[in-house]
Amino acid sequence: MNSISIDDAASALFHAILSGKAFDVRNVLLQRDGLVHASFPGQDSFLHLAAGEGCAEIVALLIEFGAPINQVSPPSLFSTPLCNAAREGHINSVRVLLSAGAWVDGDDRTSHTPLMLASRGGHDAVVQQLLDSGAEVNRLGYVQRFFALDFAGWHGTDQTKALLRSRGGLSVTDEFDWESQSGYPIISHVSNEAGPVYPIGFERTVADQNMTLRLAYVNVKDEPLVLFTAEIHQMGVPVEYVINLPHHWPLKQTYSLSGSSRSFPIDVLQRVATLAAAGEPLYEGAVLLPDAPQFADLGWPQGLCGLIVVDHDWEAASAKGRKARKTTDADETESANDQLQSDDAELSDDNVSILTLAPVLDGEKIPMDSALSKWIEKKRSAAWTKLCLPLFNG
Repeated sequence: MNSISIDDAASALFHAILSGKAFDVRNVLLQRDGLVHASFPGQDSFLHLAAGEGCAEIVALLIEFGAPINQVSPPSLFSTPLCNAAREGHINSVRVLLSAGAWVDGDDRTSHTPLMLASRGGHDAVVQQLLDSGAEVNRLGYVQRFFALDFAGWHGTDQTKALLRSRGGLSVTDEFDWESQSGYPIISHVSNEAGPVYPIGFERTVADQNMTLRLAYVNVKDEPLVLFTAEIHQMGVPVEYVINLPHHWPLKQTYSLSGSSRSFPIDVLQRVATLAAAGEPLYEGAVLLPDAPQFADLGWPQGLCGLIVVDHDWEAASAKGRKARKTTDADETESANDQLQSDDAELSDDNVSILTLAPVLDGEKIPMDSALSKWIEKKRSAAWTKLCLPLFNG
């Protein structure tokens, strides 16, 4: 039934939600089909608006009429309705959304997760509910690279911080016992030669063993990320692999869409580590192509037509990208890495080769024969950002 124009219906629904009148909301929805899929001025969905306003009855009503539960709002850094409810501390709306299937950590692209937003606001009941529902306590924000505990430290309560700590919450300022970690020599080397390492890991299975991928950032212009393996050499294969990422690449333990371009960096490192463990390590000059049987099932990002293994010169790369020192979000991480850097475990190129999976972008052609060595040499000395994957679309 469409007894009212879409613009008039949207305006009426907007004001009904703001007034908290569920009866009026239902009446408007009955007068215009598909209204729950429209957006109000500012481009948020009506479910975003209702979740932020905190009327759980209206939230449930919109869901009943088919509102997309996990729709993202690009102007709000890919926030979902659950993000809005968590930010404002509306526990009943949070529960309605979670019961209806809302992703507890938001969309894979979400900058500030519901847990981060609830922690920053000191909304302990929401924090508790999200943790009980499986929220990733140590998800790293991709705009501000902090954990939920760091957000709680700014505006939250002591109770919020204690609650996060009780669930294993970390802060970028924590003094981490790196020496007890598997792969410590590699971690130490990366910290010294590339940049500070975050106190988190991404757990994957390689050759029936648990392997932890590590993450660092490089203090050059645009602060690219370095995702790397640290434990392959412990399997008797003297090689580790690195992949460079744009600063805003969202990394998390599990993804809403498995096998997507968002999880590609983790997936491809797991795959090359598996090959190395099976006695098929990739050395400089090896090329990974999307149609190769070993890699065809991965979610290759748009604009990436291959990867080539190179022995990247980190010192030269840092010199090219060096910037004037300034205070950044990651300074706290850097200070927390002081011990790691001062206790550098000796690692020479004779012991382990740390190789970079460098992108081959659309329009690039891999040369053959004698020209190949010159092309690889150019990749070796490239700036950090020149070897970053293209940021996925969508």
